[in-house]
Amino acid sequence: MTWTCLRDCKTVHYCTEKPDRYKEIDSMSHSTDAESGNGIILESDIHVVRCCGLIHKWEIYPKNTGELIFIVWRPTGKAGEERKRTIVGINKVTVTGSDLNKKKGYKPSNSERIAITAGDMIGIYDGGRNIISYEVCDSTFNPSVSGDTSQKNYIPNYCPTNTYKKTISYPAVGNTEDWSSTLLSGRVYAVQYETTSNTLPTFTMPTYTASIPDHTPIDSSIMDFYFTDADYGDFYRLIVPDDGHSYFYFDSNEESVHVKTSLYHYVGTHQKVSTFTVKAQDSCYNSVSGTVTITTYNVGPDYPDLPASVTVDDVDTGTLYTFTVTDPSGDDTTCKLQTTSPSTSLFYVSGYSLMLNSGSTLTGDSYDITIACTDGTDYTEATFTLNIRRNETEIGEPQLYYYNTYAEGDVATLSCDNEIQSGLDSYTDYVKPDEPYIVIDEVQYVYYWCKSTDRYGIEGLCANETECTFNVTNANVGSSCGQPYNW
Repeated sequence: MTWTCLRDCKTVHYCTEKPDRYKEIDSMSHSTDAESGNGIILESDIHVVRCCGLIHKWEIYPKNTGELIFIVWRPTGKAGEERKRTIVGINKVTVTGSDLNKKKGYKPSNSERIAITAGDMIGIYDGGRNIISYEVCDSTFNPSVSGDTSQKNYIPNYCPTNTYKKTISYPAVGNTEDWSSTLLSGRVYAVQYETTSNTLPTFTMPTYTASIPDHTPIDSSIMDFYFTDADYGDFYRLIVPDDGHSYFYFDSNEESVHVKTSLYHYVGTHQKVSTFTVKAQDSCYNSVSGTVTITTYNVGPDYPDLPASVTVDDVDTGTLYTFTVTDPSGDDTTCKLQTTSPSTSLFYVSGYSLMLNSGSTLTGDSYDITIACTDGTDYTEATFTLNIRRNETEIGEPQLYYYNTYAEGDVATLSCDNEIQSGLDSYTDYVKPDEPYIVIDEVQYVYYWCKSTDRYGIEGLCANETECTFNVTNANVGSSCGQPYNW
C-alpha cells in the first residue's frame, strides 16, 4: 500500500489504494463455514484499518445465499471496555444463487461509502447463514520467494490470529457489542475491501447572517452553525470555536451559536456588527472553517397597554390621558406629541400624559393623536384616537328636571319611565344608556321659619334608583327642620 503525507503531514496515513492482505480472494481455497454465530469481527493486524479515508468497494466469495451486512466497528476507547466495539457504518448486500462460488464485488453509492480511520475494524453479519467462505491459514506461505511478482505486497507468514465470531443483535449504527467471544485462529475469511480518500468538509448554510435585539437573554440560540460532510460515518475529531469571543459561544451538541453574556448596549448607538468563527477537522484532519456575521441592535420604547381609542368629555381640562412607556433595555425615556389629525394646537405631552393647553376648550368630535418616545437612541411612535364626548346642554338639548311639592303625609313617587328621548341620539358617539336612573339635584325644606337644603334623606331613598315611592314623613326625608313643606 502506498502512504501519502497530506494535511500538514499529520501522523496518519491516507487511503489511496488497496489495504494489505494475506491473499487475493481468487487465489484462496474456499471452505464452507460451520461455526455457530451470526457475526464476525476481523481484529488481526492484517485486517485492522491502517489508513484514513472511505471504503468504496467490498469483495466476498459466498458459499450460501441471504442478506449480508458489512460492518465497520470502532473501539469505544473507554476504560474497562477494552473488548467493546461500536458500529460506525454498515453496507447491505443480498447474495443470490447466481453469486455463489465465485468472487462477488459490491460498490456502495457515494453517500453510502463508510468513512474509516486508523484503528477501525471490519466485520460481517449474515444472520447465521454462514454466507462467506474461508481458508485455513498457511503459515509457510511467502510470496517473496514464490516467483509470483503479483503477490509482492502480500505479507509472508502472517496468518490472522484475532478473528472472533458470536451471535449479535441485528446491526445498526451506534450499537455496541462486547467481543469477548470465541476466537478463531488460523483462518482467513473471504472478505476484502478497497479504499479511497475521503471528501473534504464544507461550510455551506442557507444563511450566514443574523440580527438580534441587544437585550436578547443569555444562552438564547441565535442561529444554526454547522459544517457539511458528504462522507457516511465521518466525524469531527476537532472543533475549535471562538471561545474568546466577548458575546457569543458555540454549542457543538445543538450545532448553533448562542448568547454568551449581556450584549453590547450603549445609549446613542443603534447597532453593533460582530463576526464569529468556528474551525473544525474531520476524521482525516481535513480542515474547514466558517464565519457568520451577527448584528445586535437597539429596540426603542414600547407602549404595552395603549388602547386604540380614548374618550374624554368636552368639559375636561388639564390631563386628558396618561399612557405607559417601557424600554426593553431599561433606558430612560422621554416623549413628545408628534402629530394630530386633524391638525390642532389644543394638545401637548408632559411626561407620559396628553395634556390640554391651558385656557383651551375641547372642540370637534375626535383626533388621531401620535406620540413619539425615545430611549436616547431610537424613536418609536404610537397612535390612538381621542374621542370627545359632548355635554348635551351645550348643544341645545335640555336636561330633564322635575319639580315636586309634597306635604307631610303625602306619598311621593318618582319614576324614570319613558325618560329616554329620541333626540338625544343625534350627536356623535352618543351611547344610549341601558337604563335611566334618578338623580336628586336639589331639595328645599320649609317649616315655619326654618329652611333647609339637606339632600341626604331623599338621596338615601331614591338616588340611582329607576323608581322610588315613599311616605313623606320627617323620619323618611330626614330634614333638620322637622316637617317638610317643599322639595
